[in-house]
Amino acid sequence: MVNNVYFCTDSETYEKALKYFGIEAQRLKAIEEMSELTVEIAKMLNGYDVPETRYLSELIDTQLLINQLVHNELGNPSYWLLRRQKIERLKMRLVNEEFPT
Repeated sequence: MVNNVYFCTDSETYEKALKYFGIEAQRLKAIEEMSELTVEIAKMLNGYDVPETRYLSELIDTQLLINQLVHNELGNPSYWLLRRQKIERLKMRLVNEEFPT
């Protein structure tokens, strides 16, 4: 039997990963990946030469885990409400700021 994961959409892949690993394991993995990304960003900000591929790899690993966590909340109305509130708050902050032209 051919493994059909290669023909899955991103959303289907996230669903399969959540079912295979479980939400708690993915939350723990997200913490690990965010830590690794934080280390690379801190190195960059402190003037260390960080290879772009290392930074991007950690960024993508983190994003994939975050995407899985978001996928797990897609049916949660509270997620959408809070997301909308946060976006609106960001818009208000941008409206109230002066940006150089």
